Amino acid sequence: MSRVKIPIEWCGREIRSRTSDGWRPIGRIVCVVPDGSAIWWIGYPESRPPTKSGRSKSKGKAKALVESKAVKFYIKAPLRKAAADFRNDISSGCLSVIEAGFPPYWSLTDDELKANVRPDRLVRTYSRAKPSKWLEQRVALDALIQDIVADYDIFALTEGGLEREQAEKQARLKKVPADKIRQLLRRHMLGLGHRNALLPHLDVCGELGAEKYCATKPGRSNLAAKNEEGAKRIKLRGYNLKPIDRQWLREGYKTYKKPDVSMEEAFHLTMEKYYPAKVEYVNSRKPKIVLKRASERPTQTQFETHGPISRADQPSRINLGQTHFDGHQRPIRHAGFERANVFGLRAFIDSSSEDQTLVSAASLLQTLPSSNRTLVVEDSTEYILGFYSGHESSSSLTGLLALLNCVEDHVAFCSEIGVSIEQDDWISFMPKKVKGDNGDIKQDDSIMTLEASEISNAYAKIFSPLSKDKVEKKHRYLQRKVDHRNDGSTRGRRRKRGERRREEDACRTHRQNLIHIVKAILQHNNHEPVPHLLTMEMRQDGVLPTRKAIVLWKIEKGYLASSPANLDLLRAHCLPRLSAVVHGDGIHLRDPRSTTGELIPGLVYSADWLYETDILVRARKKVIPIDLALSPGRLGCAYVQLNGMKELSLKTHDPQLKELSLVDWLTICSIDKYSAYITARLRDEVEAERVVSNEKTNQQARRAKQEEQGKLPTRPSKKTISGNKRAALKSELDAKRNRALGLDAVPPDPEPSIDDLVDLGDDSSSQNKRYQELRDSWLQ
Repeated sequence: MSRVKIPIEWCGREIRSRTSDGWRPIGRIVCVVPDGSAIWWIGYPESRPPTKSGRSKSKGKAKALVESKAVKFYIKAPLRKAAADFRNDISSGCLSVIEAGFPPYWSLTDDELKANVRPDRLVRTYSRAKPSKWLEQRVALDALIQDIVADYDIFALTEGGLEREQAEKQARLKKVPADKIRQLLRRHMLGLGHRNALLPHLDVCGELGAEKYCATKPGRSNLAAKNEEGAKRIKLRGYNLKPIDRQWLREGYKTYKKPDVSMEEAFHLTMEKYYPAKVEYVNSRKPKIVLKRASERPTQTQFETHGPISRADQPSRINLGQTHFDGHQRPIRHAGFERANVFGLRAFIDSSSEDQTLVSAASLLQTLPSSNRTLVVEDSTEYILGFYSGHESSSSLTGLLALLNCVEDHVAFCSEIGVSIEQDDWISFMPKKVKGDNGDIKQDDSIMTLEASEISNAYAKIFSPLSKDKVEKKHRYLQRKVDHRNDGSTRGRRRKRGERRREEDACRTHRQNLIHIVKAILQHNNHEPVPHLLTMEMRQDGVLPTRKAIVLWKIEKGYLASSPANLDLLRAHCLPRLSAVVHGDGIHLRDPRSTTGELIPGLVYSADWLYETDILVRARKKVIPIDLALSPGRLGCAYVQLNGMKELSLKTHDPQLKELSLVDWLTICSIDKYSAYITARLRDEVEAERVVSNEKTNQQARRAKQEEQGKLPTRPSKKTISGNKRAALKSELDAKRNRALGLDAVPPDPEPSIDDLVDLGDDSSSQNKRYQELRDSWLQ
């Protein structure tokens, strides 16, 4: 059976003892016997109570009663413990051994002590500590034991038993008590020979922020109280806080101190809750609380001192507000360096208002509501993967549209607005994880969409812009590069008094602004220098310090997170659904603002594949309701769920209509309706005048006709009126031709008589009879 040994590495470790409250440190191992059979350990300093009374042992003098005083920070003699016993105590769970260091102020050098450098100088702004005086005290104490520690080490003083002998010898030489030398040697051994072990016992005075309780009220003595005695003196000295008092002050401070509540008001509310003497009722209805006397309760100064638990509870922090503190004073945690340098592993999404005032494409005099912009920014390179700009309020809809833009063909998207790019100028990629606000992606539809697309989601802390500062910085970047350079920009602030209204200067449409947003994003992704993102491997491969070069290098090297590629699935979940109906000529979109299902004029979608089906044939008989997936920012194309997402194009001869947003076109339609409403009275007046004028013309024509008929001896028959139209038409055309030739002033030929129209070649009786009948019919 091998003998139990203690490894030499255990020297300097801390010994802890198990108590009912947990583990309590009791001392330190200061020496391990070379063969490992035993250890020497010294307990931590503690207060020694006064010894009992006894007789003095002095010779030649009368024996008298003596009593030793209590000693603070007393260190007991070193104890020897066998390795087997020590191991058994550890195995039974009574003791444990852990690594232990030294107090923080022991790390100060002599020069720092001379310069009064404090170890808590970054935490505590003011302190009465004077490290230079600590150094003077250490030098004085070091001189008392310097001769001993120079000749003997800890092993000789403990295992060799030289501590008591050398202490008494040195005490006679230095003319100091032997107990003082022994205490200094034990402090030296407990610190394992560290020079600063002889500094004042600041390590047993409590850590920074530890509570201290005093027998009497601390602070400067009250001069008036010195001249009094008894209860009056206690009253003048003030109230000394007890542990329960500090607890009540903390609870009252936490409950009542708010940004809009002063310290005085919070103090009075705390006194009313925790220090009432009695409650009186006025007229048995209104309670009146009578507080204790001033000498029996804390003061407002004590409330201000002991109410805040930490710096976060200080009145200045509370009055500042949590939102302002998080945005301007909270420390920045660089958590991104802990993750792998992989492109597309995580992205941030956030929405912000655009600092601009847009006008309608139909009329530059008509301003539009405020627009918002949603960005998706990749984590490792801050590459802008996609965005969405529109007049919709920030919601899960705008967030999903921005995510859809990440995987759409950016070349086609840019060509629609008149910007020509290459495939590598703006890479289409969907990140594996998206982190954003509750308003961007925290909705049932958004969560289901991300889950179906194999994208995990995370949510930023409320009112904490630093948790997604990368996308917040890109908002400020685009606002500074694009929005603030527009005429009519809001500059991200309210209009000052006397300042010109932004609507008077606004002159740019949403499409015009969209072009400059895309150009700013391309500038950010492709040309902005970012040498701080280059790793040593990138520098060795000669990668240019741009985000485009870095991303392409990562894709080539395989530093790429897997990305979902089902674009139809993303369209089905991300694009908003708008109500529509199928007619015989295509799919008409309903007005989302209307409650009666009115159709939006001019928005009819169709496709070649739609004409090959019988849907339009059935719609000629009865309209078919259907949902249309449409991006509110682009009216040119839409999608319908019909055995997959099928694309539809807008039927219009105006190419600029395809480039408008839904809000812009609805604004134009509203303007058209308003214009029609305004001109309705004028149109009614014109129509009434036309009807009246037409009726007057009819009356005049009827009167002229009646006058002409009155000149005839008999009323013409119906056959006479409706007959001989060809001859009448020939006469009318001849008259028009004469007027066109300027011959209308020439006297017309005399109207032929009945005798001219009838051939009189035969004068027989039958011919004469026929002539007479024809003449009679003509005169009728």
